[in-house]
Amino acid sequence: MSDWKEITLGEIATITMGQSPKGEDCNTDGHGLPLLNGPTEFGHRHPYPIQFTTDPKKKAVCGDLLFCVRGSTTGRMNWADQEYAIGRGIASIRSKCETHIQLYIKAVIDQHLKELLAVATGSTFPNVSRDDLSNLRLLSPPSDVRDFISELANTIDRKIENLRKQNETLEAIAQTLFKHWFVDFEFLNEDGKPYKSSGGEMVRSELGEIPAGWNVGKLGDFGKVITGKTPSTQNPNYWDSGLPFVTPTDFKNYGKFVLNSEREISNLAMSEFKSLIIPDKSVVVTCIGSDMGKVARTATQCITNQQLNSLVFDRIRNGMEYAYQFLVSQYKMLRLMALGGSTREHPTFAKILNARQDRGV
Repeated sequence: MSDWKEITLGEIATITMGQSPKGEDCNTDGHGLPLLNGPTEFGHRHPYPIQFTTDPKKKAVCGDLLFCVRGSTTGRMNWADQEYAIGRGIASIRSKCETHIQLYIKAVIDQHLKELLAVATGSTFPNVSRDDLSNLRLLSPPSDVRDFISELANTIDRKIENLRKQNETLEAIAQTLFKHWFVDFEFLNEDGKPYKSSGGEMVRSELGEIPAGWNVGKLGDFGKVITGKTPSTQNPNYWDSGLPFVTPTDFKNYGKFVLNSEREISNLAMSEFKSLIIPDKSVVVTCIGSDMGKVARTATQCITNQQLNSLVFDRIRNGMEYAYQFLVSQYKMLRLMALGGSTREHPTFAKILNARQDRGV
């Protein structure tokens, strides 16, 4: 490896830190450039912006590597598939030489992510500065080795993306069925025909007409809501192998199910915070921060931080899948509602839990 050279990321890449436009220059109507203010959707090649701006301060171009530099999801990466305005939560990283070096740069940042987060500032959430990125030291191999690493990283990324798309397709089918059955009321009747369009009896309710035999209730009627809490990070006895400690960051690793977490709490913490332990087959929703509105189900016991609220079911079989699909269907609304308050405001989950919903009995 004598022909490998130690360089910094700033020597081979141009790093642009985002700058948020004024609120009056932003909209949700599609006018101007799409604005990425927070983390990009992990694992997706096409970010989903919910805001636009007519006065972009900083831009990313197609092919740039997008890196989340602040907040609970610091370190998430994505590729810009078009021109974007980037807010202060995003940095764009662009190779100064060949385009394919972008893949090598992403692989290197992935490898050094823990190192980056270790030097990041911020009392609650990490913040990665331009200097942190620019000064990241890495080994630059000969071009043929670098090309091999880039292609290998790209192959793995494509495989992950293909599997994620398959999961998205299945989730989309589930959402379509949910709407067909619980919004359009076209579930199959006893004769195997769509209920409403086949003349199924409808009755009036406070939400409009619903199928006969259905009632109107609250999503929270299915069980109790638990708001998470972070055990003191100043007490090392709380942190050890034991129970998964789930944060919104862990959502990037999984899709519908939360299987594990990056950190775990000790048996001592479990005993002191036992009332906050979330059983498996619960639904968790991100209620604070840039990932607000994300929904998942727990596949194992866990405890969550304060950014997550969990719906723990009294009767698992009668409510879990319905509640999960309903909350997933409300994602865009949750995101838009979040834009109407402060950056850390989280009234939405309580509103959803207290919302009156049609449901079968």
